[in-house]
Parts: sequence; C-alpha cells; structure tokens
Amino acid sequence: SQAVRQALHDASDHLPVVADFEVYSPIGVSITESNGNTAVSENGTTDSYEVVLDSVPTSNVTVDITPDGELDLGSGAGVAITLTFTPANALAAQTVSVSAVDDLDVEGLHFSSLQHSVASGDADYDGFPISPISVSISDNDGTATSSVLLNEVFVNNPGTDSNLEYVEILGTPSS
Repeated sequence: SQAVRQALHDASDHLPVVADFEVYSPIGVSITESNGNTAVSENGTTDSYEVVLDSVPTSNVTVDITPDGELDLGSGAGVAITLTFTPANALAAQTVSVSAVDDLDVEGLHFSSLQHSVASGDADYDGFPISPISVSISDNDGTATSSVLLNEVFVNNPGTDSNLEYVEILGTPSS
C-alpha cells in the first residue's frame, strides 16, 4: 500500500549508507531467429526473426536491414527496411518477415544474408555492430548440376586387346 511505501521511505532516511550502487543496463541489440535459424523457400515458405534493444536508449535508434536480391522483407526484392526503436518501445521486440524471391535459376539449396546497421543520437547505440544473418533458401526450380553425362564410350587401349575401359564424356548444361 502507499502508506507502507511511505513509511519505508521515511525510515530509510535514518539508516546508514552501506554501499553505493548503480543499476547496469547492457547496451546491445538482440536478434532471435525462429527455431534458431532463418530458412525460406522459393515456393512461398517464409520465416521471421525478432529484433529488440537490450536497454532503453536516450534517443531513437534505427536498425536498417538490407537483404540481397534473393530475399524480400516486404518492400520488394533487395529493398532495405528500417525498424525504429524509441525510449518508449525499446524493450518490445519487432518482427522481421523474410521471404525468398521465386526466380527461374536452378540453384538447389543456397544461402543469402541480411545485413544490419544501427544509427542513433544515443552515442552508446550509434554504429552498434550487429552480425549478419545467414538465410537458407530452398530452390523450387529443380536440382543444380555441374555436369551432365553426354555419352559413355568403351575404349581399347593402344597395343593391347585387354584393359578395356569406359570413358565418360561430360558436358555443362547451358541456359
């Protein structure tokens, strides 16, 4: 109750000071990937991750997130988005939705990355480093191959009628 709080406050004026202390709030930006990673597919499977500040800044903090051309964060392929944290919402996680661009390239399972940069009038947060996020992308355009068997030839080595071998003629697929 308010009366109890006031009584404790009034009594504390008569107690000796034992130690000075300061509450420490770590400066940082935390990223939490769903299931510990970020994985999307060209067939429409999306994923997301959360971004939150570890302490309340003295002024607004912006986190720019830049995908490469293989990813879309809701503004188009390769288009960056900005998250804004204010002193009022700094400790509330903001969600970033990630989707793959459905191209026609046969790439198999491949990887892309999301880059982060931080700007703020709060010197502790301005330029704070955030590691990029690696995103695995499942392709829906077939299996990537580096070569294709064009023909196999049975060869007789010169000067002998034994030691017959098969020779494979490989080629690289072209678009």
